[in-house]
Amino acid sequence: MKTVLMTAALFCILAMTGIANAQGGRYPLIAASDDIAIIENPVDRKLNIGDKFYIIRRKGLEEMALAIAKVERFKGEYCRVRIIERIMTLEPKQGDYLIDYDPTRYTPWGDNFDNGSDTQSQPQPQAQPEYSSVFESSQGPAEKKFIIALFTGLGLSNFNSEDIYGPGFNLTQSSYVPVGAQFLFIAGSFNIGGEVNYAAMPFTFENKTSSGQVAWEDQIQQFQFGAVGRFNLIKGPAMPFIRAGAGFYTGDAKRKYSKEFKDEFQMATGETLQDDSAKLDTNFGFNFGAGVSIRNGFIEFVYHIVNRTMDQVSVDQNGNEVVDKVSIKGNNWAVQVGAQIPL
Repeated sequence: MKTVLMTAALFCILAMTGIANAQGGRYPLIAASDDIAIIENPVDRKLNIGDKFYIIRRKGLEEMALAIAKVERFKGEYCRVRIIERIMTLEPKQGDYLIDYDPTRYTPWGDNFDNGSDTQSQPQPQAQPEYSSVFESSQGPAEKKFIIALFTGLGLSNFNSEDIYGPGFNLTQSSYVPVGAQFLFIAGSFNIGGEVNYAAMPFTFENKTSSGQVAWEDQIQQFQFGAVGRFNLIKGPAMPFIRAGAGFYTGDAKRKYSKEFKDEFQMATGETLQDDSAKLDTNFGFNFGAGVSIRNGFIEFVYHIVNRTMDQVSVDQNGNEVVDKVSIKGNNWAVQVGAQIPL
């Protein structure tokens, strides 16, 4: 009897040891689609991009191999693997697990389990389009098709307007605050769509008298709308990108005279000087830059190239009005930061 009990105890110990060993190196799936699986990064080993595993499902007391998967990307505490070869038609699901790839144990040409289909004649899965880890959630992968990005920032002018102010006149550098949005369609590494950008604080330039007194301020508004494209250089939690765009730039100009200058003008002429505005044409321009996306945020540098034009009316010697087209070289640049929302 004692021998039987010792034998039973030894059997239990071996069985428990076997179960423990069976659990070692098994990494449960926390989310899965037909070609992607997400696991928590295992603490017992270091995974590398390209490592292969089997996706396994338990069937009764046995396990069956569904597919061969390869480590593709990391995002924080999560690891993403992609199916590269089917063994069964069954799709992976939450609760399945990974074990190390061993081509001598399972092969795509058959296994020890009857799944009711001829695995040898099954078609191989088609390659799926890439998408950025910034658009994956911790609840599992989801193909995102669009991005809405909202941004603000700080920029500076790089203007030249000799046509209006005369040769040798240099505008002081003016800061401005861009506020805008981008609406992008995700097409692999390309994000293509539209952009609107408004100078919430317009470009402001001071004109001073010979005595150093401010005579007036010229404020030039800018509203830009058009197409924009981004190309992601690499993929990962932080994705550097380059961007380029083209579109229309609009917004009028205003001249605001200082109170002191108005008073002097009234004393000299007897007339009241009023603030003025001028209509600037809507002109076509370009922009380019670079930046980096970090999870659901981004920062970018963008440089705008545009000539703003306006009609300047003068009177010739015969008293006839003459309309000339004059231009402002309205180049400017900004550093923009924002948040992007995948849809």
